[in-house]
Amino acid sequence: PDGRIVTTNGYDTQVLENIDSRLLDHGWREPAFNDSTWSAPSAVPVSRKDYTFVPQLIPPLEFSVLRPVRIKKVAPDAWQLDFGREITGQFGMTVPGRDGHVVEIRHAEEMNPDGRIRFDMRCNCKCQETWTLSARPKETLEFYEYRGFRFVEVINSPVPLTKQNTWATVRHYPWPKSIRGGAGAFDSSSRLLDNIWRICANGVLCNSQENYVVCPTREKGQYFGDNTVIEVVWTPEVRFN
Repeated sequence: PDGRIVTTNGYDTQVLENIDSRLLDHGWREPAFNDSTWSAPSAVPVSRKDYTFVPQLIPPLEFSVLRPVRIKKVAPDAWQLDFGREITGQFGMTVPGRDGHVVEIRHAEEMNPDGRIRFDMRCNCKCQETWTLSARPKETLEFYEYRGFRFVEVINSPVPLTKQNTWATVRHYPWPKSIRGGAGAFDSSSRLLDNIWRICANGVLCNSQENYVVCPTREKGQYFGDNTVIEVVWTPEVRFN
């Protein structure tokens, strides 16, 4: 067993994982791991082949590690992490194990007026999951599913959280670094317009997954009607003074 109790929300495309580390096959990535108890895959006859394998024409996704820009304690048992901008990816952390100890992880894109994060998001996704620790001296949280978020709250962590034991694995299409902030550049005398440009450029980055998705949270689908109005124009520089 992989130790995950999986539920969905949104349009049944946002997968939530409640992970129990006591059920995981620890060390299964190591060459010396004994997999003799694993079941062998069985062949299933297919009555109609409705697919064709072709070489992938685009580069694979790019993955990078992003550390939180701010961490603060917002309650006696709650740590809040801010990654500085909206990202698409997975949150990760490493803590000492305590057998049966339950940690709650919440993701959000915005803050509530009370200073806590809005994990019951506007997109009909309630990003609230649990991680049950085992007795191992060191455990690492590994979410399989990706989601869109900027903020994370960790409830009931066994140790204080720092920039060294927390991170986010960011994923997106490998845009050239020269346009990583957006297609071309935009500069104006209006801070509002500049911020709107940055939000839109970052939105293109976050939604560039295996295909252009309509959003990295609720739907995660390629909507061709939406994609007809998605176009990346690379210009060297645009200035409005």
